[in-house]
Amino acid sequence: MSRSTITVLIADDQEVAREGYRRILETQANLTVIGTATNGLDAVHLAQSQCPDVAILDIRMPQLNGIEAARRIRAICPQVGVVLLSFYDHPSYVRNFLKEGAAGKAFLLKQTIGRIDELVRAIKAVADGQMMLDPTIVDDLMHDAPLASLADLTTQEMRVLELMAKGYANAGIAEALVVQERTIENYVSNIFAKLHLKNKGQQARVQAVLLFLEATGRLRRSDELPQDDE
Repeated sequence: MSRSTITVLIADDQEVAREGYRRILETQANLTVIGTATNGLDAVHLAQSQCPDVAILDIRMPQLNGIEAARRIRAICPQVGVVLLSFYDHPSYVRNFLKEGAAGKAFLLKQTIGRIDELVRAIKAVADGQMMLDPTIVDDLMHDAPLASLADLTTQEMRVLELMAKGYANAGIAEALVVQERTIENYVSNIFAKLHLKNKGQQARVQAVLLFLEATGRLRRSDELPQDDE
């Protein structure tokens, strides 16, 4: 880690989970819990006043769910890394979470977090702007394109895919590359075809982004994280 201390916000409506995370993380070197919240709206307000390095959010909370809370928190403090925790691995949750960009985001299943060091490494990963997904989620999202490769993409298609990974919509990509939006739509269609993605729309977009991040070393699965040498 380049920073000496990572500040963390925890939001979960279950007291046992919330306080459990807080007490364990407070024992970790270089991590400081700056506050806890019992619902998504309070998490947003706390982030607005404290602007932590990382927000740990339960996906199902009163007043505001974790995905919407993450969206609002990132709008206030764009550099905040987000670790979203859930008992559910429904693909629509992951697509909604990643649709505005994948950098600095982790989606972990509560039932597969076997040791606290996995959560700590997720916190450090998103604080560094990396993306991390539970391996079950990666397998589900990549199911329709298990052998896809980026080798056949042109330089411009790779640039379009990189901007997709950063969260740009087609209109934003067109503006960044100074071309017509229709041109970008054609590029995106070509990318999906070359990557053999059967699905269209948001699901194909997430799958393409995951392939790009995996190929460029920016995607980590929670079962592939290296152990700290410290």
